[in-house]
Amino acid sequence: SLLEFIIAAAPVENDPWRLNLARELHTLRTSPPAYVMHEYFESSNHQFYFRDVVEKLSAVGLQYLGDAHPKRMVAGQVPAKVAERLARIADPIEREQHVDLLVNQRFRASLICRAGVTPVREPDRARILDFALTSYLQPRDPQAIDLRQDQNVAFAGPGDTTVRMTKRAATALCVVLAERRGRPIPALRLITEAANRAGLRDKDEVKKALVDLGLLLVRAECFGIHAEETPDTPSVSAKPLAFAPARLLAAEQAFLPSARLGNEYLDDDTRKVLATCDGRTDHSGLANVLGDNGTRLPAILADLAAKGFLIG
Repeated sequence: SLLEFIIAAAPVENDPWRLNLARELHTLRTSPPAYVMHEYFESSNHQFYFRDVVEKLSAVGLQYLGDAHPKRMVAGQVPAKVAERLARIADPIEREQHVDLLVNQRFRASLICRAGVTPVREPDRARILDFALTSYLQPRDPQAIDLRQDQNVAFAGPGDTTVRMTKRAATALCVVLAERRGRPIPALRLITEAANRAGLRDKDEVKKALVDLGLLLVRAECFGIHAEETPDTPSVSAKPLAFAPARLLAAEQAFLPSARLGNEYLDDDTRKVLATCDGRTDHSGLANVLGDNGTRLPAILADLAAKGFLIG
């Protein structure tokens, strides 16, 4: 109510102060109560400049290593000319502080390590091969893709962005990942499957494409990296089994952890079904939970599988 009152008092429709408060109000209105309570009403919720946090870490024998969200690290979110000027700042901590000020970055999830080691802040691109991968890219015109030749293929990315691939090796990687719909696949198996799909006998071409593009796409939040393959299954069995932590928490909260270790918002009916997916209850039993003769059950189960909640 206070925010609405202040916004109404702003004399100009596009006043920056008004627009900023309107964004805050939108966040409050669209976020779950648990998020609002945690982010805005915690008893300990103090603000620090990035350089202040680094000083506090140094005092106890620790140092900043990097950010848990790769896109938020240096220069990944600013125009090229700005990034070029930032690169002239020798001290990496000062560079990060400047980025916060330039883009109004108010929240960080930082990785820290002991002060006695020398951080490698620019990772080796080949390390992408050590991980399992997911993709947030979907081909805009799947039927037009011909993996037997190089093409200019458009993929829809996060935030309504478009990513284009011109070599069939890179396109094949993105196609295989898109078909998995969020289920991680180890990088080496991904390379093999993509090479097979593109009819490439030499897997090194696909491997090179992944090494060249992998970390760039991770930083652009188009690829996700995982320590290992997750246990979720894309299929719906006769007696579905859901990820145990999500099943146990379904009666208490709407944001639930999937087997991919991400959080998803589920509506009341979906949570009822999820809580009953114990590996012993068949579809008719799950339909009884909904009380609608099972009309909505197939769509709900398909949604749970797509989001990584079903493990059997």
